[in-house]
Amino acid sequence: MTVLLMLSVVLLDVTAFTCMKLTQAGRQWPLLVMAVCYGLELFCQSLALRHVRLGTAYALWGGAGTALTAVVGAVWFREKLNGWKAAALACTVAGVAGLNLAN
Repeated sequence: MTVLLMLSVVLLDVTAFTCMKLTQAGRQWPLLVMAVCYGLELFCQSLALRHVRLGTAYALWGGAGTALTAVVGAVWFREKLNGWKAAALACTVAGVAGLNLAN
């Protein structure tokens, strides 16, 4: 259950952030989706924090959210993902994995 909650937190965050980008194209509907996603994200995060340490939850949310958002940007919005960016994302993922293994 905790894994599903943390996965939901990351996916809701990435969805909300993607909707924020879509509003720049003049669309208004993403604002509603963004608000709903952030509300659900905070709710799921509060439930997950009952079972996960704060530092671990934040690292997982931040690291996985950052990596997945960069991938969405590269695939959906055609943002450049060069070698340096890929290496930095790999370090982020490795840091999150390290924090989880340390517990």
